[in-house]
Formats: sequence, structure tokens, C-alpha cells
Amino acid sequence: MTYEQIKLNLANMSALSPTATPKAALERIEQLEAALHKLAYWLDTDQEILDNMTAAERDDHIRMHKLALAALF
Repeated sequence: MTYEQIKLNLANMSALSPTATPKAALERIEQLEAALHKLAYWLDTDQEILDNMTAAERDDHIRMHKLALAALF
């Protein structure tokens, strides 16, 4: 199941649910996705900046960028 399908299912559940839980879950997912998009954008660094990092800093930076992208897609 894709992330989009999960969000669609939660939206459908929220329309039919007597509780606010599905809607709250969907809103939280959207907040977290927005934060991850901002992080992924910030971590998408120019090669020149990456070249000026130490090997350990660069590796950690790239690892964090890949984590954010993997969570989003």
C-alpha cells in the first residue's frame, strides 16, 4: 500500500468515523510530511558545500538526506 493510499483511506475513515482519531492521524501525517519536505530541501546541498565538508560530515549529511527522502517516497 502506498503512502497516498494510506492517506486516502484515513480521509475516508474520518468522513465515516464518529471519533476524531482518523482525522487527527491524517493531519499529523500531513504535518510530518511537510517537515520532512523542508528537511529534504535543506539537506539537498550544493556539491561545492559538500566538497568543503569533512568526509564524516559529508557522509552523515548524505545519510540524513537519504533518510528524509526514503520516509517521503
